[in-house]
Order: sequence, then structure tokens, then C-alpha cells
Amino acid sequence: MENTFFQNKTIVHVRECFSEDLGAYDKVYWLDGLSLEMTGLTARDSIPTPRINALPEQIELAQELYTSQAIYRQGRHIIGSTVILQRSRKAPNKVPVLIVDYAERHFDGSYWQDEKIQVADATGELAWTASSCIKEILKNPLDW
Repeated sequence: MENTFFQNKTIVHVRECFSEDLGAYDKVYWLDGLSLEMTGLTARDSIPTPRINALPEQIELAQELYTSQAIYRQGRHIIGSTVILQRSRKAPNKVPVLIVDYAERHFDGSYWQDEKIQVADATGELAWTASSCIKEILKNPLDW
């Protein structure tokens, strides 16, 4: 019996990933009208990984949709996002800033230091601030 899950879907990207829990798996992105959908396929699934069948214009639309999705990403994956901050004493609030670096929560020998992000404002000035100061995510980087 042939699986027809991806039949008649516009596949725009297939990304190979690895997880300690799942092992190797694929993230398959496809267009559903004007929305971008994603599903993960592991070796346990009976669905074969599809091939990209989208036109260049459809891939460009998918990339635009992907970067405009306002999702908070964990860890270093947030680098490259454009955000608006609130309650930050060291970086500008209520204006778009670009995240250029990330520091994990860590113990410095005396105290626990919170997770931090380094942001650049429109003038290029850099400042470190707590990641909890993120109020809104405007744009995410394209990581595929």
C-alpha cells in the first residue's frame, strides 16, 4: 500500500536533522495555500521522504513566510532574529533590534547568570540584555 500523505502537496524544502531521542529524521516543509506547514519524518514512519517539487517563486514565497513567522526559538537559534525589547536597562526598548549573539544560563562560580542576548540597534551599537526582555519577535532568520 502506497502512502499518499504528500501527494498533491507543494514541497518547498527538506531538511535533514538529528536528535538524541529520534536519531536521524527529516523536516519536510510544504505550502498549503498561503501558509507554510512542516512535519517531521523519522525512520519509524512508513512515509518516504518526498522530493522538492516547488517552483522557484513558490520557494521564495515559502522563505518569506518562514522568516515572518513570529516564533520564539530556543538557544542559539534565536541569533539573527529581529525583536522588540521591553524592560531592558542596557538596550533600547520599543524599537526593532537585531540579535547578534547569545549566552546560555550558567554558574560563574558564585552566582547563576541568566540567559542573555546581545543586540544591535539601527546605529550598530551593541548591548547585552536578558532574553526575558524580548516583548515581540518581528522576524526570524532563514535557517535553510
